[in-house]
Amino acid sequence: MLDTDSGAFTTYATTGLTAGASGKYSGAAAVGTTVYFGPYSQDNVGYFDTVNNVFGTLAATGLVTSKREFCGAATVGNSVYFVPYDLTDVGVLA
Repeated sequence: MLDTDSGAFTTYATTGLTAGASGKYSGAAAVGTTVYFGPYSQDNVGYFDTVNNVFGTLAATGLVTSKREFCGAATVGNSVYFVPYDLTDVGVLA
């Protein structure tokens, strides 16, 4: 996280909350004070609560089954749309 007022950069661990060591997520979009991360080689959507500085996941089991699923995200209203990479469907978190 970059504090644009002070220029300070901070990281928050995702270790232990997600499978795999690399290529976890690709693309992000915000709804309110939460940032959602598109699954790239995960069976979940990552999210970061910017108020409490907490990272968590939302299961996408059964919906996401391969590597390189999505590579980008956009917000429309309160929904997040994930851009397909090796899939044929758009992912939607409503």
